[in-house]
Amino acid sequence: MAVTVGMPPVGSEVVLPTMGLFLNKTLTGAFYGSARIQRDMPMLVDLHMAGKLKLDELITRVYPLKKINDAFEAMKKGEVARSVIKF
Repeated sequence: MAVTVGMPPVGSEVVLPTMGLFLNKTLTGAFYGSARIQRDMPMLVDLHMAGKLKLDELITRVYPLKKINDAFEAMKKGEVARSVIKF
């Protein structure tokens, strides 16, 4: 099994061995994890409010709007996983 995470560059292509497709394999794409917003968002909010979904721990840094260029630089350098811009 292979999993690709992230968005590939525009125009990029994937090469696959076609024999795998004949052996009961599946190729599936997902956009935003194929979430169903009307169902999933209330559930995620409830989990967060109950302390069962730790979102704050996912934030690496918080930047004020005037430091947005610093945030982009940190992202490009791989210094942060998730940043929040406050304005």
